[in-house]
Amino acid sequence: MAYFLTLLLFCSANLSAKDFGVFGATFVIQEEDLIVVLQERLAKAKLEEKQILELQDAFIESVKNPKGKKLPKAIYPRIFEFDPTLCMQEDIKDQDGKIIVSKGMQFNPLNSIVLRNGLLFFDGNDKKQLAWAKQLQGLWVLTAGNPLEVESRENRPVYFDQAGYLTSKLKIESLPARVTQKGLKLKIEEIPCF
Repeated sequence: MAYFLTLLLFCSANLSAKDFGVFGATFVIQEEDLIVVLQERLAKAKLEEKQILELQDAFIESVKNPKGKKLPKAIYPRIFEFDPTLCMQEDIKDQDGKIIVSKGMQFNPLNSIVLRNGLLFFDGNDKKQLAWAKQLQGLWVLTAGNPLEVESRENRPVYFDQAGYLTSKLKIESLPARVTQKGLKLKIEEIPCF
């Protein structure tokens, strides 16, 4: 210990101070108050949590009551056919640029799949249309109503025509409607349900 103190005194005696000038700009250190920073982060986290909860609620509501397409009730029967054949509008290429489907090529999904029992399109809020669907075989596709509630109450799978995509594509104008396969076409029947 004494050796260390002697060394310290010896070294400090030979030290001298010298001004080397200013080599760059200096700034006053401004530090944020830690408590203020933590309070701001907590407030932001609470706001984000509130926004997440609002988004969750909106999502749950959209699942319970999705946006469909309000279609009128069928007054007169209407039967027509729909050809689901697709015509390619452009070449489809793989990752190497090789054409795997040529422009102009036609494809009918009914060549490779069979629509066994058909599809039943109806308004899930209409008790008469629901009773109509119960009498027939086919996949239930709601155009309005709460699909989860109907699925739970009826103990069967229920699908939903989001924003009326399928009814528009199939040119269904009134409900209820039954879609069945007829060869390579779809037979669509709009059936009055009184």
